[in-house]
Amino acid sequence: CLALPLLIPLLPMLALVPHGAVHVALLLPIVASSLLAVIPGFRQHRARRVPVLALLGVCLCTAAVLADSVFGIEALDAPLTATGGLSLVSAHLLNIHLARRRNCDRCAA
Repeated sequence: CLALPLLIPLLPMLALVPHGAVHVALLLPIVASSLLAVIPGFRQHRARRVPVLALLGVCLCTAAVLADSVFGIEALDAPLTATGGLSLVSAHLLNIHLARRRNCDRCAA
């Protein structure tokens, strides 16, 4: 799982998949995995900042896909994708932290 984000950028370089197609193909798994990861944790800790960060990340990744494949603005592709990815990673890490803290609070009670 950890190596996949590092290997995916190699696909266009290997000419196996066009650059724009990689982003479009990954958008659905990004949205699906974000929902699957954020919702259960949110039900435990109820911290709104987690889904807000995840939604921000998904929106930025979507904007990157639209900027590149629909509008042909390649200059926005990398910054939007990187910022969206960082937002998603932050949401996941915060979600894990808050869920674990919530579980530890239950154990102590």
